[in-house]
Amino acid sequence: MTNMTVALPETVIRKVCPQVRLIGSETETTDKETAQSAAEKIWEVTPESVAKVCLALRDEAGMDCLRDLMGTDEGDGKTGVYYFMERTADGVNVVLKAVTADWMPSVTGVWQAAMLKEREVYDFYGLRFLNHPDMRRLFLREDWHGYP
Repeated sequence: MTNMTVALPETVIRKVCPQVRLIGSETETTDKETAQSAAEKIWEVTPESVAKVCLALRDEAGMDCLRDLMGTDEGDGKTGVYYFMERTADGVNVVLKAVTADWMPSVTGVWQAAMLKEREVYDFYGLRFLNHPDMRRLFLREDWHGYP
């Protein structure tokens, strides 16, 4: 990544998903120092745009590490998925959130680290990830009915 110009994460997110909603601080980051505070912000994107936004963040903003991916019960039969990313060259972090009642596109094509985490979310919340190469239970037996 040396001698490579990377875009600010906010710029990339807004370009790929114009209907993004910022949760937390409403201040835009404008330079590298203020980009460090991006970890305090959560960018809510549409489920349909998750894989595209993640790919663009990796390729254009240098977010080379998916640190974690977790599911949450959002009520009313909806599941939230949080994506915690880092640009390891300088420690800049970005958090994406998407909420759905149906499905989420898999980001295993962007980061292999998502493989087991997406299976974990499926196992505990019943949320299926489209195009996941191995969408089966991770912890619970296959004959388990329902989701804890």
